[in-house]
Amino acid sequence: MGVQGLLPFVSSASTEVSLEDYRGQTLACDASVWLHRGAISCARELAEGEPAVGFLRFPLRMIALLKRHGVRPLIVFDGGAMPMKARVDAARAADRESAKARGEFNKTVKITAAMTQQLIERLRQDGVEFVVAPFEADSQLAFLVQHGHAAAALTEDSDLLAYRCPSVLFKLSESGHARRITFAGLQHAQDSKGQLLFDGAWEGEWAAWEGGLFVAMCIMAGCDYLPSVPGVGVATAHKALRAGRTVERALAKLHSKRSGPPAPVAAEAYLLRALGL
Repeated sequence: MGVQGLLPFVSSASTEVSLEDYRGQTLACDASVWLHRGAISCARELAEGEPAVGFLRFPLRMIALLKRHGVRPLIVFDGGAMPMKARVDAARAADRESAKARGEFNKTVKITAAMTQQLIERLRQDGVEFVVAPFEADSQLAFLVQHGHAAAALTEDSDLLAYRCPSVLFKLSESGHARRITFAGLQHAQDSKGQLLFDGAWEGEWAAWEGGLFVAMCIMAGCDYLPSVPGVGVATAHKALRAGRTVERALAKLHSKRSGPPAPVAAEAYLLRALGL
C-alpha cells in the first residue's frame, strides 16, 4: 500500500514507541488495514460468498489493545471511490479474479461495504468513535492529526507521509510497540552512508522538500492515480529532485538520461498541476 519503496527509503527516520506513550490520547486508526488483515483469516469463505465474520476479530483485537493501554481509538473508514483511481481499481479487480481461479484466496481479499457496515455496527455497540472519510481514509487520517483531533495516525500505508501527516505509527505489534515517523523528523533521515537525504546539500534544502519536493518525489515514484514513470522509483526521483532542486529541472534531467519509452505525459502534467506549477 502507498508509495512503493518509500518506507524503507526513510526508515532511518523511524523510532520505536509504545502505546503507553499515548496513554490518555487519541490515535486515528486506518480501518481498511485492520479489516484487510482480518479478512485474510477467512479469505476462502469471502471469495466463495460464504457467510463469514472472522474478519472482525483482528480489528476488534487491535481496538482492545489500544484500550488496554489507555488510548482512545478513532477508527477512520474509506468513503466513496476516487474516480482517478478507476484504472488501478480495475487492474486490482482483474488480479483478484485471476488469484481466485488459481485458488490463491489470500490474494482475492476485497473489503466490501457490507464488511465495513458490520464493523461499524459493532463499534456503535461498543461505543467506539469512528468517522467515514469523504473518499479515501488516507487524507482524512492526515487531516485529523494536522488539526489536533488525534496525536498520531495508525496505519501501514506510506501515503500518510505524502499527505504530510505530522506523526504516523507503522507496524503495531500485539505487544503494543510500533515504529513512528514524523514528517518533521524526515529532515534527519539518512542514507546507508549516514548522509542526510533531505538536508545539507544546499542552504535551505529541507524547506524545499517540506514545501513540495517530498510530495513531488512520491508522485514521480508512482501513485494510484496515474501510470508510474518507467524506471523511476523513490531513489531515482530523490536523486533527480536533489540535483535539479525544482520539479521542472528534475523532469528535464530524467528525460535527458532516458533511453527507453518516454514518461507518461499525464503523470508529468498532473505532477506540475498538483504542485501549482
